Amino acid sequence: MTDGSGETAKARQQAIRLLARRPYSEAGLRARLLEKGFGAAAADEVLAECRERRYLDDQAFAAGTARVLAEGRLYGDRRISRALRDKGVAEETIREALAGIRLEMGEDEAIRRWLAKRGRLAAGAAEDPAERRKIVQSLMHRGFPLDRIFAALAQYQEEEIHVDEGQ
Repeated sequence: MTDGSGETAKARQQAIRLLARRPYSEAGLRARLLEKGFGAAAADEVLAECRERRYLDDQAFAAGTARVLAEGRLYGDRRISRALRDKGVAEETIREALAGIRLEMGEDEAIRRWLAKRGRLAAGAAEDPAERRKIVQSLMHRGFPLDRIFAALAQYQEEEIHVDEGQ
């Protein structure tokens, strides 16, 4: 789109600079352009151009962000949903992103990986109620449902018992 408007051209340049640093959702990029002082009309025109050129794709943004949060940070669905919602991603897009990432690694596996990374702490939770409470609170903060936390913790501790007996 060729617009003679200086504001639109500057907004376009700013959008390109922002997108070169990291991916944005449409709502996130629009908010940043408005924060930078560009008008709503210029921001909307630039967003339309970015969508057309596929610089912006909320589905790809949501899928990539969900993957980083689920696999890299070992977050649960609730925390991932909240993060994507905060970035302006639509609910349907969030559901699709979560469904895709959970095909690769379910919440139970993420909890097990988190527990394995904190091996000694997780193993001590069987004997110490305070440690157990810390683990449960930490996993809840990461967005996991309580029933899955308790099930994974019980399974992890059972596996630890079998490992200890085998040695």
